[in-house]
Amino acid sequence: MQKEKVAIETIKRLSSNAVRTLSFSNMPNQMIVTMWTNNMREMQEICRGLEETGMFASVIPNVIRDARYYDEHYSKIFEEFLRASKRRS
Repeated sequence: MQKEKVAIETIKRLSSNAVRTLSFSNMPNQMIVTMWTNNMREMQEICRGLEETGMFASVIPNVIRDARYYDEHYSKIFEEFLRASKRRS
């Protein structure tokens, strides 16, 4: 199946859930889709639906249950950047 057709069909099916999609020139038959679902059942139904289209050899979900971002990490990076730029001046 042509990549363009696969991309269009994937977008149609995942438009309300997809956060981003990635494909790679060095791995032409692989696609990574980051998506958001309300629960595991919804994620399983989406994966099953994609497999049933016959467009994909397999659909393998990897689940991230929680992500946390801490402001301290960003401020530490920013402070290090400022120190380095002051040393160069």
